[in-house]
Amino acid sequence: MYYSDIKYNQADISIMLAGKGYKETFLRRLFGHPDISTVAVHLLTLQDLFEKNEKFRNAIEVLPSLQGLDEIVRIEG
Repeated sequence: MYYSDIKYNQADISIMLAGKGYKETFLRRLFGHPDISTVAVHLLTLQDLFEKNEKFRNAIEVLPSLQGLDEIVRIEG
């Protein structure tokens, strides 16, 4: 469904945030599509968000409005 939404919306960039992570089957199926490499896909977890690690910093480079998301999650969550 995720891949289908990416293609339907003709996305150039896609960022998904998961609580714990992603199942290996999800990753294998998503990245098994031959044209997925045309989309900048960033699969983040809450750990990435709070640690502000490399995965999170890479996502911020393509979508700067993610900066400060960790504060929003803490306030509203």
